[in-house]
Amino acid sequence: MKEESDPNTTKKDAKNEDNNSEQENVQYGVSSALQQRDPHKNEQQTRRRPRPSFPVWFLHFLWRRRKWSKIRKIGHPGPNWAEKTTIIVTVGIFLVACTQAYIYWRQANIMQLSLQQNERSIILGQGQLAVTGRNANTAATALDENKQQFSNTLAQIKEQTKAQQKAANASLDQVNAFKAGERALMSVEAQQVDVTKLKFIVKNVGHSSALNVAIENCREERIPAPSQTPSPAQLEPYLVQIPPDDNGTVYTPAEEHPFECNVPDKRELLDEANKGITLIVFTRVGYKDIFGRIDHSSACMNLRTARAGTFVYFRECPSVSQTTKK
Repeated sequence: MKEESDPNTTKKDAKNEDNNSEQENVQYGVSSALQQRDPHKNEQQTRRRPRPSFPVWFLHFLWRRRKWSKIRKIGHPGPNWAEKTTIIVTVGIFLVACTQAYIYWRQANIMQLSLQQNERSIILGQGQLAVTGRNANTAATALDENKQQFSNTLAQIKEQTKAQQKAANASLDQVNAFKAGERALMSVEAQQVDVTKLKFIVKNVGHSSALNVAIENCREERIPAPSQTPSPAQLEPYLVQIPPDDNGTVYTPAEEHPFECNVPDKRELLDEANKGITLIVFTRVGYKDIFGRIDHSSACMNLRTARAGTFVYFRECPSVSQTTKK
């Protein structure tokens, strides 16, 4: 008699078979994984197969984790310390790789920004260099123009200076001519009144007043003059200039004053003439005009005798200039 099957029992048996099958597969996978980790048993196989890439290895790692979770459910002790260490090291390497990649990415961004900044600096420097070049050209052009303008201005100044110098000289000539025409001029005129008397007339013949007039009148000097005609060189030491007198008088234009001089006796004069000595009588005048110029005038009379030696007379001496400037 055939036994009827219990549905619950059938289900349990099927479940146990599935569990046994799954356990055998897990054990086979673990033993295979352990055999693959043994370098001595699978050395030739490791040499033949290349190492998988990181994404494949990571997926394989997740797959093994799934298996271990199933093994743990059926009472498997789980991964050993080597596998845990490998997982920790792998996670650390992954984190380090991520950190290094982030650092490299940041450095790349920084370098890119630095490169862009350098490019902007170079462009800005080129622009500044171009502006500097234009400014230098403008400055050079302005310098050339300034040089030309300075040369023109200097030439104009020279011409103006020459014109002003000519005008100043002309003005000075006019002033000097005015001073010469308007200055005071004292003259001394000598006359013989009789044998024993001479007369000197001091007169301002200029166009302005003579100031501080000093007069030395009727001065007598005896000099050797056999020809009875003294030379200017003989007269010059005696007709030396005299300074104006601060307390002197003022001679207005056309004002004159006569001075009479008495000479020695006729016989005495004849004796001196016979001995080759000539009597000189002179008058000197020193004065200052209104322009501050100091002038001097003088006149003299020298003794003369007739051929017979019986007649004595005087005549005017040769003129000697006695005018100086202050």
